[in-house]
Amino acid sequence: MVPGPAGWLLTSVAAPLVSKPRYLFARAAAAAISVSKDASPVSLPEPGGDVTFAVSVHNDSAVDSVTVSSLVDSVYGDLDGQGTCDVPQVLAPGATYSCSFTGAVSGAPGSSHVDTVTASGTGGGGQPVQVIEPPTRFDLPVVDLRCLA
Repeated sequence: MVPGPAGWLLTSVAAPLVSKPRYLFARAAAAAISVSKDASPVSLPEPGGDVTFAVSVHNDSAVDSVTVSSLVDSVYGDLDGQGTCDVPQVLAPGATYSCSFTGAVSGAPGSSHVDTVTASGTGGGGQPVQVIEPPTRFDLPVVDLRCLA
């Protein structure tokens, strides 16, 4: 492998015309992550109960590792140490980290449980990465936890 500038990928090697090959580099895409969350069970009788939430963080980069240093839920707070959630986590390109935690969900019929998960960390070269899961809304007609987002 021919080393190139930081954040650049070798895309091709030109055949040598005289004595030295020429190397062509292209700028690598910025590191990025995505996050998702699911709930189980998907419904509860009113007034509610415990729900297990599964959180997954995916490294969308094809070339850079990503260190996930923070997982925060807007309702349940810092997820580090809750259930199986443990950060920091180093994700190889294309890898996914998954964990789960249990939280109480309650409410009167007709109320909603809405929250988001934010994953933060650093990508290649120390660049910050952050993603906020789109708000997950669970309506509680009978404390129904089907995701409507």
